[in-house]
Order: sequence, then structure tokens, then C-alpha cells
Amino acid sequence: MLLPRVVEELLVAVDEETYNNVVARIAESGIFHVDEPPEELGGWRDRSFQAAYMSSQETLRRLEGYFRLVDSPVSPVDGVELRIKSWLNALGDLERDYSKALKEFRSSEEEITRLKEKMEHLKSYLGILDLISHVDADLRAAQDAESISFAVGLAPATAVAEAEAATEEYDVLVATEVLGDGKQALIAVAGPHEDVARAVGALRRLGWSPLRIPEELPGNPREAYDSAVREINETASRIEAIKEYLRKEYLGQLREYYTKVLILSRALKLLANTVRSGSLYFFRGYVDSRDKRRLESILDEATGGAYTLYTLGVGRRLERKPPTKVELPRILRPFKKILEMYGHPEPYELVPVVFMAVTMPVIFGLMFPDIGHGLLVVLFALLFMKKRDPEFAFVAALLGVAGMVTGFLAGEFFGPITGKPIVGIWQSLGYEEPPLASPVHAGGEMLYRLMSLSLWIAGFMLTFGAFLGLVDALLAGEKGHAIAVKMPKLLIFGSASLPFLLYFDVHKASSVIGEAVFGPRESLVSNIVFYGFIAGLLGLLLGETILGYLEGHGLSHFGSGFMEMFESVLMTLGNIPSFLRILGLSLAHSGLMEGFTIMAEPFFEKGAMGLLIGAIVYIIGNILTAGLEAIIAFAHDLRLHFYEWFTKFYTGTGRPFTAIELPIKARIVIIS
Repeated sequence: MLLPRVVEELLVAVDEETYNNVVARIAESGIFHVDEPPEELGGWRDRSFQAAYMSSQETLRRLEGYFRLVDSPVSPVDGVELRIKSWLNALGDLERDYSKALKEFRSSEEEITRLKEKMEHLKSYLGILDLISHVDADLRAAQDAESISFAVGLAPATAVAEAEAATEEYDVLVATEVLGDGKQALIAVAGPHEDVARAVGALRRLGWSPLRIPEELPGNPREAYDSAVREINETASRIEAIKEYLRKEYLGQLREYYTKVLILSRALKLLANTVRSGSLYFFRGYVDSRDKRRLESILDEATGGAYTLYTLGVGRRLERKPPTKVELPRILRPFKKILEMYGHPEPYELVPVVFMAVTMPVIFGLMFPDIGHGLLVVLFALLFMKKRDPEFAFVAALLGVAGMVTGFLAGEFFGPITGKPIVGIWQSLGYEEPPLASPVHAGGEMLYRLMSLSLWIAGFMLTFGAFLGLVDALLAGEKGHAIAVKMPKLLIFGSASLPFLLYFDVHKASSVIGEAVFGPRESLVSNIVFYGFIAGLLGLLLGETILGYLEGHGLSHFGSGFMEMFESVLMTLGNIPSFLRILGLSLAHSGLMEGFTIMAEPFFEKGAMGLLIGAIVYIIGNILTAGLEAIIAFAHDLRLHFYEWFTKFYTGTGRPFTAIELPIKARIVIIS
């Protein structure tokens, strides 16, 4: 759980008579991560399998488009059996088996695309037609008249007066009307051809643009608007009818076809990374060390014992690093998704998911302390997010629960007005104020308490992060790097954080740090802070230089040691105060609700109508604050983890262990 699983690198050799069966059984097992063939064998790879694999991936993407076409989730079928005569011909065989369904989807896709384009075309005119739908005259007939010219168009409403002045010198009639939106005006010009042409030129300089109703619609704006709306609705109904027909008649076949192509693509991935020499086939990959015996059993059964399994070792340092297999309890897997937003762990890195599952909710809750607002986050996660992303919804719900817990500790329930009963509970328990009451209400003492809490969290996470960095270096076998870089960094962050961790009092901690920096250093803690920090800086400056010298690089690493030292000083000065954003966002949250409270309370004294208005103001304030603050608190929570914490120990540059596996209970049958 804290460390990735140990994966073993293997090279398998089987003969051509049993190879197809081996591929089928390995794909069904779901334990083998296939990788590029060894460099020595790379030239013997059969490129036709690579092309077949790419074709299968393209087919899957096309089929996923068909699922989207009929508004259906991509859902494989359970218990499918894929019968294989030839791997290279299998995709074509499947396409022939489902040719009727595919033909229907292709033709329907073309028709739906055409209908959607028609809808968009009509909708692009609908906004303009809506403005002039009160006009009940055939404008097209007037525009097509031979004896006179007629032009009608739209211009900014501010141009109406100028339009009349600009056309005075021409022998034309001008009609204007400011439209319902108040921003645009309808301007029509009629008269002899030449005069209308000159008038139109003058109007264009004022922002006038001609209005032409599409040929497929009536020339009367009122009729054109009604016709466009009717055609849009009919087109939408036609599209839905096509989708319903496809769902009813062919969705089952689409799911079955998709499942078989998916199974085939898994097997082709192994084939695409296989090399052949004579009658022997070779493929390379990784298995969890616990699954090696199972793989041997599969190979033995599939080949009758006619195989060779070469163990290439564990964690060979090649250009292409080994994949990382992370196993976590089901409850922690959603946090792995958050972790992988930063990157996948290296094979020897500690996986910080267990710690994140604690620190993320705690920090979010401290920045977002309100029972009611936390409840809104939980409801949003369960009612809306769960359908789209259940794992992320779980994380959001947990963060919302954390906000509810800290909200109880802060005496907040949809702000201070409705939170008074919660404050009363704490007062009945003997507290003058709730333990985490906002300084906005409780004053300066609570400000220092929350500041001390924020800096204690900073000291803990930065020191712990530096310690994890040291452990990672030792696990990776980089003892020199651990001693020369990671140990000094632990000294720097540990000594700088010690006063905050030890005293949990920003006054006392700051005085100890001041004593350590400016003297006189009379206490043991101030001496530890000063000499520990100096020892860490000297260790960074000289450690890499000495390590490089011992490795035969001379003194060339002195510059990198200096930069490490300089960067660590900047990080210490920047990262610790950065955690004060916990206090800042908590204050901002309470401050916003206090502001809406001040806006709402005067209305409460003005009768029933005032009570209603005040309640509306307070409710709107809660909705705005909850939505805005939840997003901001989550973003800053991520920043404190990704930037301030992960940079001390976590690289996130690994690649995931992705075993070839069938997505559902399925079987591949090889037909001789």
C-alpha cells in the first residue's frame, strides 16, 4: 500500500504451434504487462501485427463514436466468446459478421450529421428572425421588385438618427424601428436603384448590414420565424427517432461487436510486441512477483510444457524504466486518481495516497468550515458528480464531510445567523466560543490559534515530506544522493519547522526563530534551529561536490550544490508561510458570510416582506459563497499538496503497470 508491488521482468519463448493458445490464455489471465521486445530482438518483430493492433484501436474509437451517437454509455457485454482462425484476419471477419448493423450506424450517422447541420443553419437565423418576427410583410418580394429597389437590414440602435441624416440627399424612403432588445434597429430603404445603392453605402458606414431571409424559408419574417421553429422541432424529433430505432434494433449488436473488438485488441497488443526467429516466438514483459508461478502454470498448460521462461531480474535500469504497479484498498483508490493528476509513482517511490486521504480532507475542512456548505458539497457530489465520475465524487463527498466537521468545530451552519444554535451547543459545554471559531467573530486570540494551526501543519508536512524524500532515495539504492542531498534538506526543513511543531504557538515559535537568527541563542531549541539549518546548508553546498569528486567528476558539481542550497533557502522562506492560505481562506469564507449577514439583517426588522427579502439575500449569499469557496479551497488544497509537499519527495515520473486483460468475463477460442 505504501510501496508499489515488486514486478519481475521476463522473456518468454514458445513455438509457433502453441503460440496462439499462449496469447489467448495470457490475455484471459490479466497478469502480464507486455513491453517492447529486447533491443537484440527488435529487428525480428512482425510489423503486420502492429498494423492490426492500430486498426483495432481505430475501430474501437469509431464504435465509441456510435455509442455517443445514440446517447448510450460504452458498455461491453459479459460472457462473450471470441473465436479466432487468424489474428490478422479476425478484425475483417468480425466486421463482416456485423456488417448489417455497421451499415445502419454509418448511414444513420451521415443522416444525423446532415440533420444537425440543418438545425444549426436554422438556429443561426433564429435569433435575427425572433427580433423581426412581428413584421408581417413579404420582404423578399419587395427586394426582388424590378421597378424599385428595396433593402432592409440591421444596425445599432444608436445609428437611427444618423441613418436618416445620411440618406436625406438621396431620393429614397427610409423606415426605422428600434427592436425589442433596445440595442438593434431595423432600417429599410426604398427608391430608385441608384439612390438606394448610394443610401446603402452610407448606411454601411454606420454599421448597417443587409438582412436576407434564407431561400428555404418564407419571405415574410413572421412566417419565416414560425417555419424555422417548426422545422427545428421536426428535425430534432427526426434525430431522436433515428437514435431510438438504432437503440432498439442494433444497440445489442453494437455492444457485442465492441466487446469482441476490445478482446481482440488486447490480444493484438501482445502480438504486436512479439518477435519471431524461425519457429520460435519471443515476447518480453512484467508480472507481479506473486503472479510468476501462475504465469508458469498458464504457459505449461497452454504449451504442454514446451516453453522457456527467462528471468531478466527486478528493476533493471534501462532507458525504458519498469512499470509501477500500485495496489490500494478500494476506499483509497479515488485518491490515487488525484495523485495521478500530478504523475504516476516510480517503482521505488513511496505512494503517498494513504497520507493524502488524511491531509486533503483536513486542509480542505479548515479552509471551508461550515456544516451547511459542506452538506451542499456532499449532495452535489452524490447527486450530480457520481454519474460522471464516481471516484472523484467520493473524494468530493469526503471533503464535504470534512467541511461539516470543521463547521461544527467553528459553530458555522450556513453562516453565523443560522449557526447560532451550534454556538449554543459549545457554550452549553462550557466553551465561551467554539474551538475553531472564526476570528471575524471571536477576535484576535482565535486568529493566533488558527495561524498556529496553519503553521503547525506547514511544519509537519514539509518535514515529513523531506523525510519521505530521504526514504525514497534509500529505497532506490541512491545512498550517496540520500546523504549528500536528502539528509541536508531534512535538516533544513526540520530545523526551520521545529518551533512550530514543538510549541503550537506562533508567538513562542516566532520568538525562538528570531533568537536563532539574531541571537543571543540561550535556549536549546534556538541552538538546534540555528546549527541544524547551517549544517543543512553546508551539507547541500559540499555534499554534491564531494559526491561528484568521488565519482570522478572533479569539482564540477559545486555549482549544482550551490543552486540546491539557494533553492532550499527560498523554499523554506516561501513554503512555510504559504500554508497561511489555510487561515486566509477560512477568514475569507467567514468574511463573505459576515458580509451577506450585514446585508440581510436590516431587512429582518421590516415586517414579513422585509423578512422574505432578507432571507433571499442570505440564501443567495450562501449559494455564491459555497460554490465559489468550494472550488477555491479545493484548488489551494491541491497546490499545497502538489507544490509545497510533493516537491520534497515525489517525482511522479513513473509509468503504470497495465496488464493485458479482458474487460469482462470472456474467452478466446482458437480454431485450428
